[in-house]
Amino acid sequence: MRFGLLGPSSGDLAVLEKGARLLLFEHGAEQVIYLGPDDALDRLVLGWVGRLVGGDPSESGLWARAAHRCAGAAPDEILEFVRAE
Repeated sequence: MRFGLLGPSSGDLAVLEKGARLLLFEHGAEQVIYLGPDDALDRLVLGWVGRLVGGDPSESGLWARAAHRCAGAAPDEILEFVRAE
């Protein structure tokens, strides 16, 4: 397993995102550990989730999206939804 370590970002989420992307996508880290004393990595991940699934990344938001997109959908459309989520 490959681990990546990120140092404190001093609140600069753009720099933190650049470092996290480098570790995850270029160096293949399976787990990234943030060494800062703040919640910057949590805020970064929530931002990623929001961009991927929209405004509500919660479990209830997932069920609402599933109901909306899958209620009358064909099996292949449901599979596509599950893969995207």
